[in-house]
Amino acid sequence: MNADRTIAKHTARVTAANVLGTIISLVFSVLFAKLFGTTADADSYALAMIIPNVAYGLSNALFFTPVIFYAGKLLAEKKQKEATQFLASSIALSAGLFFGVGVLLFIISRILFAMTSPIPSSLLFVVSMTVPVLAILSVLNATLHTHNHFFIGHSMRIFSMLGATIGILLFPNIHSAAIGYLAGCLAAVALEAIVAIQHHYVTRSSSYGQSLAHVLKNLFQFGTPLLIGSLVYYLWRSLPLVLAIHISEGSAALWSYMAAVFFALPPLLTEPAGTVLYPQLARDKSSGSIHSVWRAMILSVSILIPLSIVLYTFAPHIVTFLFQRGAFSASDSAAGAQILSLLSISLPALGVQGLLLAVFTAYGRPWLHAGTLVLNLLFVALFTQLFQPITTTTLALSVVSSLWIATAFSLLAVRNLLSINPHLKTSDASPS
Repeated sequence: MNADRTIAKHTARVTAANVLGTIISLVFSVLFAKLFGTTADADSYALAMIIPNVAYGLSNALFFTPVIFYAGKLLAEKKQKEATQFLASSIALSAGLFFGVGVLLFIISRILFAMTSPIPSSLLFVVSMTVPVLAILSVLNATLHTHNHFFIGHSMRIFSMLGATIGILLFPNIHSAAIGYLAGCLAAVALEAIVAIQHHYVTRSSSYGQSLAHVLKNLFQFGTPLLIGSLVYYLWRSLPLVLAIHISEGSAALWSYMAAVFFALPPLLTEPAGTVLYPQLARDKSSGSIHSVWRAMILSVSILIPLSIVLYTFAPHIVTFLFQRGAFSASDSAAGAQILSLLSISLPALGVQGLLLAVFTAYGRPWLHAGTLVLNLLFVALFTQLFQPITTTTLALSVVSSLWIATAFSLLAVRNLLSINPHLKTSDASPS
């Protein structure tokens, strides 16, 4: 099977997992909006969920991409035993490290949110408990991706949102949603661990010291720029949410509902291609098929642009259909539709940024992607100051502007990368 067919097959599996996860996530958002609308409780839950979202982003930056890179390299060199020991050591390190991160985030969030919007300590405690679980999932996901188990490697979102949905159906309160989310993450860990153990992808190491040394070296070499980039990305994602809490009660919840719809779209279209391309590029750069990367980008953009137009045009109907029931009023629908229609303008830019992560990282330029994310944050902070007074509309305009400007710089960086590495232009010249 040639490279393009392999990419297409695995991309279909990732897409299927993302579609299922997105559907469950939207079902949860619809049920949550029906129950809590734009109330203070909804604001509290939206803000509290920043903790697991940021933690998962950080653990993915430290472990997911670097582990795929190094484990893929070991497997390419026929070092199966070293690869399994490396993966086992990564799991142990991720659990220990992010247990401490979870405790730290709990303490910091109690202090910060006390200044903005009081959130129950019990809710913050539950969501903080998910942090080490999500870190373990990052390594297990990387393990399964390295061995081409792409569907099961995307089980986290499916199980976590399914657990949260079941939680609010059984007990309609925000604590049940958080507990259900945690239970779903634990179920995903159990499933992925069973698959990894059954296929002997991880093994107990007789020399954990040496294996951990390899893990730490790999993290410092590849994880640092990705960690910074991920931290900046989630600061960029969370900044409008935090600013929205100062607009009026329910504004943070309203933003989170619309963001759930908007940010769900690129993973369905561009993330699968980038996820599948990365392990291939990491194994052998010379056969990395940069032509396939450009083709995937063109295909994704050709889908995202019409989708952006549709989303902009039909945003009022979409929001009304999805959310306007129960505690979510008609005025909430009108305000939400305005946010979603503005965000839709930047849909192609967001998709391109996600796809280019695979290219920058696989070709040893992770700082370029981190730089793109820094520009996102800087420009959204700048525009929120320029577009005064701060409303949900000006927040959406700030996000749109920052995405397009940062994407332009990102594409210029890709062009320079190709000029520095001219062999990449012809790496896909072999006949299919």
